[in-house]
Amino acid sequence: MRTLKFYLEYWGIRLFNLAIIALIGYGSYCYSVPEFSIGGHVFKNIFYFEHVYFTTWLYYLNYFVFIFLFFTGLIFIFTVYYALDKRIKERIHNKYMEFYTTYLLNFIFTKEFLSEKEKVRRKERFRKYVRNDYSKMLIIDILQQIHHQTTGLLGRATEQLFAELIHVDFIRSYLLSPYYKHKAIALNIIAEFKIQGFERYIIRLARRKSKKMLHTDALVALVRLDTFANLIQLINNNIYISLWEVNLIIDNIEKDNISNIPYKALLYSNNRGMLILGVILSRLHHKEEFKDDIKKYIASDDANVKEEAILTFSTFAEDHTDFVCLRNTYNNTTERGKLCIIETVSKSNDTDYTIEFLVWVAINEPIKFKTEALRNLLLIDMIKVASLKKSMDPLVRMACNEVLDLNI
Repeated sequence: MRTLKFYLEYWGIRLFNLAIIALIGYGSYCYSVPEFSIGGHVFKNIFYFEHVYFTTWLYYLNYFVFIFLFFTGLIFIFTVYYALDKRIKERIHNKYMEFYTTYLLNFIFTKEFLSEKEKVRRKERFRKYVRNDYSKMLIIDILQQIHHQTTGLLGRATEQLFAELIHVDFIRSYLLSPYYKHKAIALNIIAEFKIQGFERYIIRLARRKSKKMLHTDALVALVRLDTFANLIQLINNNIYISLWEVNLIIDNIEKDNISNIPYKALLYSNNRGMLILGVILSRLHHKEEFKDDIKKYIASDDANVKEEAILTFSTFAEDHTDFVCLRNTYNNTTERGKLCIIETVSKSNDTDYTIEFLVWVAINEPIKFKTEALRNLLLIDMIKVASLKKSMDPLVRMACNEVLDLNI
């Protein structure tokens, strides 16, 4: 029923606006003629003045003055209405915040010490405060904040109280609403409290690339809801994921401390976004067993895949062949990748190989890379840096001076 109300409101507003535009257009015609007909009935225009010097454009001018005054009055009425509505909501908000801050938090943190009778009494009191949508949203917001910051018994107590106060139909109505803000609220609630049963519909939302914000919210909700299963679903459905969404998903995985991730499926996915997600998560969670799987993406034609593969492979580099692989990739990677390779190759046990590479960078690369190479070279062979300071190239001398000045 609530969903039907949302749709009636959504389409009602649009039909009302369309009707207003149509009436303004038709009204401009009716206003400029002595009489007009509607549905077979002829009406006399009381605003029409039959004077020869009254041209048609003057009637239109008078008409739009009338429209301006009409809308001024309408805007004034809406302003008064929304101002009163805001004051009422502020009053309710203050009342609820005082009540819930005092009693709800106390109930959650002392629940284990209360008798069953006292628990029932307090829950009944809470239910009296969740009789309309606004009050429900207030308590949902508080419970979400508590749940996000608590674990164990307190987290479960918050989940139980949420289930008792907020019926799943309320969440469903918001998820099926035509309004983006309602869907976003529902997706956030579903993700936070791990409410099952909406996965198929959320995947449908994730497929809507045209609605970018909703697409992103749906992806985050799926990952937080059941990371392993839903990532597999997203891979199988080849759902598009942008780099920004990859970072957003990773942020939520880290915040929720999620460890059950299908690394293998992600790393062998044909979906670019999923592949990058798998590479980054392998690096963040130190999954060295996937080093060889990631190594092959160093040769990728996609600059972003290549860069992330280099960053991840660099964290796992151990033997000389790993450092040689990175060195051979240096000329065909991004700025971030180059800086990472310089830092990684500097850790090689083959000192001669490392010095040769760092000197080559210091001589041949732009100033940013020269400085980074010399900074690492200074830790290995200070004499080499001193000799480079005598270089004929002013940029090399400048980079040397900068590195030496910083280390004085």
